[in-house]
Amino acid sequence: MDARGNLGVILFFQGAYGDAILNSRAALKLKPTLWKIQALLGIGEKRAGDIDASRHDLEQAFPK
Repeated sequence: MDARGNLGVILFFQGAYGDAILNSRAALKLKPTLWKIQALLGIGEKRAGDIDASRHDLEQAFPK
């Protein structure tokens, strides 16, 4: 879980949003309380053009 989350963060900052999204989702599936990963996932989804998924993840992450 940690490795997938960390890889998602690295890929996000490299601009590889598709791969970052896959790894971040995998980490969240294993541990849904990773709200920082979920927030970064939402931003990556927005940049990749998936507005609905982005809105969902950002709405879930920001109250935390």
